[in-house]
Amino acid sequence: MPSTYDLNVDGTRIHFRHGHMHDWLIRKLPVVPEFFVWVGFMLARWGLRFIYDLGEKLDIATRKAQGHTSFVDWALQAAQEQGADVVVTAHTHRGLRSERDSQLFLNSGTCYKGQFSWLHLDTKAGVYQHLTSW
Repeated sequence: MPSTYDLNVDGTRIHFRHGHMHDWLIRKLPVVPEFFVWVGFMLARWGLRFIYDLGEKLDIATRKAQGHTSFVDWALQAAQEQGADVVVTAHTHRGLRSERDSQLFLNSGTCYKGQFSWLHLDTKAGVYQHLTSW
């Protein structure tokens, strides 16, 4: 699967990107995040998920302190550069729908902390939803 993919459907330009390109650690040292995903899985399996959650909060705070642009800002800028109306990302595993000016940001979500989420994209009807329930 390519890192980015563009579609023009029913007059709507949609820019898909995984999102790992925004994560500097994955770009520079991909083995480190892979290791911490494994550690997080093991901590959750041992009933110590709270330790992983603390590490995640520290990671978010560190990125903010270092002046990293938010994932949404980064994705919307990439969509604007591609001339897209909608940008769809993944990578963070946190579902989200956000609108700024004439652009729409959607993050697929998948499963995060036991909550399932997904996207419903209906270009004919102009409906773009992030769903969390059946």
